[in-house]
Amino acid sequence: MMEVVVENVKKLIQELILPEIGIIKDEYLEIKSILLLTNKRIDDINTHLADQSRRIDGLRVELKEEIAKNTARI
Repeated sequence: MMEVVVENVKKLIQELILPEIGIIKDEYLEIKSILLLTNKRIDDINTHLADQSRRIDGLRVELKEEIAKNTARI
């Protein structure tokens, strides 16, 4: 009797739970791939923003120099 119950539980697990675990693993891999792509994109954006910040700082220095020259002429 106990063997029948154990066998039925094994069948139930194989039929119901294992397929769900497979689906969860597949979805996890898909989410992980999307997350890796998203992180790469964020890294690219951060690099771009750092470059823009350096350019802005350079322009600020140039503008200060021009303002100082114009102020001296006035």
